[in-house]
Amino acid sequence: MRIRLLLPVLVLLALGCTSSDTHSEYRVRYTNAVVVADLDGDGHSDVVTGNGLYAEAGAESGYASISLQTTPGSLGTPTRYTVGGDPAALAVGDLNGDSRPDLMVANAASGTISVYFQSATTPGTFTLATTLNTGVLTPLDVAAGDLNQDGRADIAVATSGSDTVQIFHQTATPGSFLLGASLVVHGDPRAIVVSDLNGDGRTDLAVSTTADTVSLLFQNASAGTFATAVELPVGSRPVALKAVDLTGSGRLDLITANYRATATGDGITVLRQTAPGVFAAGANYDVGDYYTAGIAVGDLDGDGHPDLAVACAGVTGDPGSVGVLKQDPAVLGTFLAPDNYIGYTGPLGVALGDLNNDGRLDLVVADGKPYQRPQLTTVPGGFGPGTFIGY
Repeated sequence: MRIRLLLPVLVLLALGCTSSDTHSEYRVRYTNAVVVADLDGDGHSDVVTGNGLYAEAGAESGYASISLQTTPGSLGTPTRYTVGGDPAALAVGDLNGDSRPDLMVANAASGTISVYFQSATTPGTFTLATTLNTGVLTPLDVAAGDLNQDGRADIAVATSGSDTVQIFHQTATPGSFLLGASLVVHGDPRAIVVSDLNGDGRTDLAVSTTADTVSLLFQNASAGTFATAVELPVGSRPVALKAVDLTGSGRLDLITANYRATATGDGITVLRQTAPGVFAAGANYDVGDYYTAGIAVGDLDGDGHPDLAVACAGVTGDPGSVGVLKQDPAVLGTFLAPDNYIGYTGPLGVALGDLNNDGRLDLVVADGKPYQRPQLTTVPGGFGPGTFIGY
């Protein structure tokens, strides 16, 4: 999820204004979210950004921008795809079983999910297949997975407004979805993960909420039904959520980014899975800045262990930063003090990918505009100056 609280600063990013005899109307655009994936199957990382357009009257239709890596280190001219108002989150995955990544966009201001399917003939291009409506609820995050054991990918949405998660099941017609059950969680949803969280071969859900918890919803043996949510305490206002095996145990651990982190250092919370479906009490870590808004996970220093990149929006008037927390190789599952890289207007999201084909992960940041920080060749897990990306 990407927090809406920073919208007043958008005036600083005005595209310009249109004027009439009676008034001038300012319009701005702002990058809320970023994803890195190989979209066209050429083995190189590409970039997707979710961008909002705002006028004095409020949010207008936004767009997803796709920049394909043409040659190592070079992103082509971005292609824009229209989505709903205030695109808050992006997700990429094969929805229709054709082995090509598709795109989902959660549009907070429109109450919709835009689903773009990749072209079968032109890799890296997309066609709008459907728009899913969440009604009066506000979609803040989206993820996909088989949630009723029929072998087809379904779509799960963290919908703010009713302490529920909406599930859209894919029908026997590829690319067609119907609204299924709404699953109850404890608190207003902010972010969602779809994965097999207890190793039983069935896809489960983890949802971060305003109750300062992660709600775990384990899928029952009865297809498409879920047990009552198990609540795991985390830091204050967890707005982003990731699942990853931090230690090579074969079990997925959970990590939250806590937007209202305090001086006690709970910018992120790590929940280690100790037995199938059982998680230890959360361990909190200082991320070196305030208003933690996004997380990316990957081996940043090449030691074989996942590390963290954390987007920190910063306090009002502060440029924020991206905090890089390397896993402590001496105590797996724990993290060293962060290295912070200053932002521009307040990072809301971060993603990882090799954008120059050197075998090292680079940072891509949603920070007013999107930009990349290449990993230094001389400092594993260290990053150079930012370069803006077209969007």
